[in-house]
Amino acid sequence: MLISAILSAQRFSGGLLGGINATQIDGDNWGGYYKMGLTFGAYVSTHFKENWGGQLEIKYSGKGSSTPFKYPEIRMISLRYVDLPVLVNYQVSEKLKIQAGLSFNYLFSAMHYDGEWFEFEEKCRKYETAIALGGSYSITNKLDIAIRYNYSIMPVRSKYSTSSWGEGAWFNNVVGFSLYYFIGQRQ
Repeated sequence: MLISAILSAQRFSGGLLGGINATQIDGDNWGGYYKMGLTFGAYVSTHFKENWGGQLEIKYSGKGSSTPFKYPEIRMISLRYVDLPVLVNYQVSEKLKIQAGLSFNYLFSAMHYDGEWFEFEEKCRKYETAIALGGSYSITNKLDIAIRYNYSIMPVRSKYSTSSWGEGAWFNNVVGFSLYYFIGQRQ
């Protein structure tokens, strides 16, 4: 009975999310947010007190890097992750919310394009931890639009001096734009 009372006292809301990432890899010598990737998944959020709350997401996230469009030959790095952001929310106004937290991510595919697609031969770390900062704006009662910045805390690939993909350590650098659709009642 106590567990039932605690669970019924908690207020959770959730839904689906989808959007696009503008990405680059710091350390690959290319620079610029030329690689686009999809992001989609699900989330759950709760209200703690006053203007504070929390949010947990699980989502697919396409990251990577591409040479600038002005280069004669296009080269790309495609990194596919399952991301698990854990965020603290602060409700600034009725429609505006800011967020900060950490994202724990698992790399399940690493490919590169140099005329055709190949599995990435150089070792990338399977696990990534990134800072996450952003905000969202309520368009309707069921739909929010959000922007979020993510940056790797630890390198996703260590220094590799003979690499043609850049000699420094790599850090994912991502600006994401997403729509959040609420299922059920918003808390």
